[in-house]
Amino acid sequence: MSRSRDSQESRFLFFGQLPEAEPMNKQIEKHRAEVDSLDGQLLCLLNRRADLARQLGGLKRNVGLPLHDKRRELEILDRLQQYNSGPLDNPSVERIFRLIIRESRRLQAPSTSISVRTSQAPETKEDEVMIINMREGASEQEIQHVIDRVKEAGYQAHVTRGTERAIVAAVGSNGRRHELEALAAAPGVAAVVPISQPFKLVSRQMKAQRTVVDVGDVEIGGGTFVVIAGPCSVESREQLFSTAQAVKAAGARLLRGGAYKPRTSPYEFQGLGLEALRLLSEVRKDIGLPVVTEVTSTENVDLICEHADMLQVGARNMQNFALLRRLAKVDKPILLKRGPSASVREWLLAAEYLLAGGHRDVVLCERGIKTFETETRNTLDLAAIALARDLSHLPVIADPSHGTGRRSLIPPLSRAAAALGADGIMVEVHPCPERALSDGPQSLDLEGFSKLMRSLAEPLRPMSE
Repeated sequence: MSRSRDSQESRFLFFGQLPEAEPMNKQIEKHRAEVDSLDGQLLCLLNRRADLARQLGGLKRNVGLPLHDKRRELEILDRLQQYNSGPLDNPSVERIFRLIIRESRRLQAPSTSISVRTSQAPETKEDEVMIINMREGASEQEIQHVIDRVKEAGYQAHVTRGTERAIVAAVGSNGRRHELEALAAAPGVAAVVPISQPFKLVSRQMKAQRTVVDVGDVEIGGGTFVVIAGPCSVESREQLFSTAQAVKAAGARLLRGGAYKPRTSPYEFQGLGLEALRLLSEVRKDIGLPVVTEVTSTENVDLICEHADMLQVGARNMQNFALLRRLAKVDKPILLKRGPSASVREWLLAAEYLLAGGHRDVVLCERGIKTFETETRNTLDLAAIALARDLSHLPVIADPSHGTGRRSLIPPLSRAAAALGADGIMVEVHPCPERALSDGPQSLDLEGFSKLMRSLAEPLRPMSE
């Protein structure tokens, strides 16, 4: 093996030294020669990594460990992005190393060997999920037996316990599927079913019963319509306290308020930061409303967790995968907003990052998407709310403030969200919207919010007879 590596390296020492047919700028020729040499070195390093991956596969099988360690892979990707100094951006680094990791997984399979190929390499498999539905009344011993067998087959086991029965999800890409299918005959197992959706743990196939997320003493997804209200940005103590008192009196159950504000322009108000977080903690203690605030980067996650009851992932960060992986490890509920250009599938796959990392308390928020319409800031996609509830067990709420950008449209769209089954709404409220430092045109004043809350309790129009 070492002789083949040495010969391979020696071949690349001469890369870039062949004369070209036409004269070339010496600087270009020098750079091309260096690129060719680096390509050779990269190939050698990749093959060394592949050899190590194959050896690791054998060691894991000898001690009975699963071949696929998803947490380890996520840690590798996080570390690479943390130390990346460019010019490759982090998404590019992630794409490259995901392919390398997938090939390493393939090489760890028992029958895989390294060979030189001239044809295109076969596509690697994405993670698949098989659901093992336990029978009603299955014992803990039977459930543990299934979990042990799932791990022996080379998969990760995720257990969901309902009121009547348990479900074991087997997640992985290089496990032995036939061993999972054989579990249909195991004691306590009702059925083994594959999940067809690209999002697995988020899917209703994974969990038919709807998830209920507790934020303080408030349940989201428990059958009641929950209203989250407050200013776009925390601007002052007086502004925050007057808003909190008014929205609580009108019936809001949670208080929203931005401490860190990602703005389109660097010259716009960016939030008060730590001062705002301290005010939110103070108002929660004095007024008694759980607090929802946005987290904008991995750097301020721990700080925000000290002051907030629920962390919001804004639309711009829906596919900030480093942030999603970090948030998967916190013990606070997550409110995940849909990106302005994201499909429902991409939205649910973003939520999958959180659940795959071990988080369970996730609420989805539809906040409007970009369309050709110019009269509104965004287009609130009411159909997406119904579709997300149909595809996923996670609670779904609407944000009609960002969804339209017009305060006159907030009441009718809030009623529409309630009518189609949304679990709640998030609304921006300000004591004096015309003086707001951010999003004034889409904020209700205190009286307007009271009218909205009264309208939500009114019945829909009677049917024509």
